[in-house]
Amino acid sequence: MQFLYPSVFWFLLALAIPVIIHLFSFRKARRLNFSSLKNLKLIKKHSDTRNNLKKYLVLASRIMFLMLLIFCFAGPYIPSDSDKKKSNKVVLFIDNSPSMTIEGDDGIPLLDKAVGLGNEVISRYEPNTNFFIVTADEKFSPYNSLGKEAALNFLSGIQVTDNSIKLSGLIDSFDDQRISDADIYLISDFQNNFIDSKLSDTNQNYILIPMFYGPVANVSVDSVYLDKPVLGLADGVSINVALSNKGTISKENIPIRVELNGSQVGVAEASLNINDTEVISFDIKTDLQELNRGKVIVEDMPVSYDNEFFWSLNNIKKVGIDIVSSTDKEVFDALFVGNPLFDYNYFGYGSIDYQSATNSDLLVVNGLKDISTTLLSLIESRLNDGSYVLIIADNLSGSSSQIRQFLTQFGFSQVQVNDRILISKSSFSNPYLDDVFENIPDNLDVPWVKPRMTWRPAESILTLNNGMPVFGKADFNKPLYILSTGLTDSLTNLHKHGLFLPLMYKTAFYSSNSMQKLYFRIEEAAQGVVVDKKVAKGDVVKLSNGSSIIIPEVRAAGNATTLFLPIEANIEAGHYEVYSDESNKNLIAFNLGKEESDPSQLSVDSLKSVFSGTTVLNEPDVASVKATITKMDYGTDIWQWFLIGALLFLLIEILLIRMI
Repeated sequence: MQFLYPSVFWFLLALAIPVIIHLFSFRKARRLNFSSLKNLKLIKKHSDTRNNLKKYLVLASRIMFLMLLIFCFAGPYIPSDSDKKKSNKVVLFIDNSPSMTIEGDDGIPLLDKAVGLGNEVISRYEPNTNFFIVTADEKFSPYNSLGKEAALNFLSGIQVTDNSIKLSGLIDSFDDQRISDADIYLISDFQNNFIDSKLSDTNQNYILIPMFYGPVANVSVDSVYLDKPVLGLADGVSINVALSNKGTISKENIPIRVELNGSQVGVAEASLNINDTEVISFDIKTDLQELNRGKVIVEDMPVSYDNEFFWSLNNIKKVGIDIVSSTDKEVFDALFVGNPLFDYNYFGYGSIDYQSATNSDLLVVNGLKDISTTLLSLIESRLNDGSYVLIIADNLSGSSSQIRQFLTQFGFSQVQVNDRILISKSSFSNPYLDDVFENIPDNLDVPWVKPRMTWRPAESILTLNNGMPVFGKADFNKPLYILSTGLTDSLTNLHKHGLFLPLMYKTAFYSSNSMQKLYFRIEEAAQGVVVDKKVAKGDVVKLSNGSSIIIPEVRAAGNATTLFLPIEANIEAGHYEVYSDESNKNLIAFNLGKEESDPSQLSVDSLKSVFSGTTVLNEPDVASVKATITKMDYGTDIWQWFLIGALLFLLIEILLIRMI
């Protein structure tokens, strides 16, 4: 046992006071006249013995009361046998993701309680401590060290953000030698989705402070999708809303509303048991605009942070397709002529419009032997700009050395297979062909191919039963697609099969990005979101939601643009206009991360199991935080036991005086 304030022991000299009082009685004796002292003398000896014993017991009680009280004020503690001592560097993570707006059992939002505990943590450290405050929208930086007062002021300004963060991201950011011996406090609701890794062995002292809420139901939108992607927008759309209840309570008759451009266009009700899902379809007959702002509203309480789900529809432009070929014109005409979705041009090898072929969304080159050096240069230029090219490679014989050299990098070689090889049924379930087939029957009629070439695709989409590729992406980094069979009846029936039309249409739509997603998740912003917008070199792209403007990092590729938005951009759920000039706008929608709608939490026991060797607070309150930090600094406080002992002896003294 040791003491925080040993100088208090000087007050032990005060123990002499009750002894002096005991030895010298300052009460004056009164003289009473008695007629006879005969009876008093009989009990004198017995009374003196009893009174002396009482006085000694009272004296002992007073001395023990004063002594224990002095020990209490001296701050007794049992030194910690742990090697985790309080550091002069503190990293404090306050989870301010949307789920922290849920109220605890006391009716106080978890974020407010988390900030209060953060204040308590900071107040328990010395003024010369370096503090680093981290939140879901404020990454750790070793250069953002704060003093004690500045850290307290920072906490007071923390607000809820639509961003969410994973534990792995936090741990990786804390892997810095400058805070290798820091105390790291994680104050969070510790949703199951937050935990995506375990702590490795480290000298850092992790203290987990879990914030808990009671059983909740949360009906939210999982996804929104169209019945017929891209097609039929002129006549309205049919939109499907997938709902789920990830809470621990069933919900009945939850109102669901769909709004488009500020007007309500659909309403329904949903009842979902725990972990149930339901899809509701809404037929939207209203006229569509150039840019369409959609929103699904789920009137679910008390968890309301994810009640709104945003989606967008941009005007559909024609997909520019240029075919360069000397044969098979009727095959391509059957696909594209008269279709209002495509701006279609067919050129013979001797009559190519290079201006059109440069600007089209998709350039299809049918055959290898007639490719000129100029056309090959155009192909390479388009690929470098990120514009799509599809080469239908029928035969290497007769092609120029430049073409052979160009194709060699993709592993092309000549083969001679005279047997009909069927395309593998597994190819029909390739993600490239999503939304094409509702189901794939066992007796599916599949096309056949007599291979004349083999190659090494970066991404194989159609393969034969013998494993040879037929259609796929040739390069991971460039949008070059290869169909390694000619469109002649002697080599294949693919061009006459029902698979050929969706294959060509999908490639065309991907090339123009006309299949832009209805919505994005906020966590996708840092990895890049692709929008249907062509950006000229030097253009400054901006995103605006009406209240703020964000300038993202831009990577242009053909008619599509990828936008990279770091966490510092503080993307909010809602609609954003994307523009480089006022006359050319696109619309995208951001929503909270899907996992944020799952309120399930890890229990204290689970946290201790996952994070063995760390400190996990059983009760997230001020007292437990104080006790944890004090134990790190000194050990286990035992002053309260001395206080109880002092009060006990005071009670004994009172009983002795009044009852004996």
